[in-house]
Amino acid sequence: MISLQTKLTYADYLKTSDDERYELLNGELVMTPAPLLYHQHVLLKLLVKMAALVDERNLGDIYFAPTDVALSDMDVVQPDLLFVSNERNHILTRENIQGAPDLVVEVLSPATAERDRTLKLDLYARHGVHE
Repeated sequence: MISLQTKLTYADYLKTSDDERYELLNGELVMTPAPLLYHQHVLLKLLVKMAALVDERNLGDIYFAPTDVALSDMDVVQPDLLFVSNERNHILTRENIQGAPDLVVEVLSPATAERDRTLKLDLYARHGVHE
């Protein structure tokens, strides 16, 4: 049997409601629940430390979710934290990031850990985010 499931694109993704958080993973729209408070606490600690280092050494820019990272027309993710070096700042646009950041950080939460460890890890690797 052949699956005829329609794959969505970035244009479809842009039509989603701003009231909900979504990611586009392999052409499938996936709703991302609001993170738990502990998740946000960990994210804040990482953000503060990384931002201080990046700013002190003028290395590039740090962003945090929800920031769209368009890896391809069918893959749009919102990593918890990401870094784009000065050398790769050409991927920054007014609306989003077009291509693989130098570094992405996903703070694991019970609701998203499996997806972060498998599907998203594979997407990041395929699109050039280095380990």
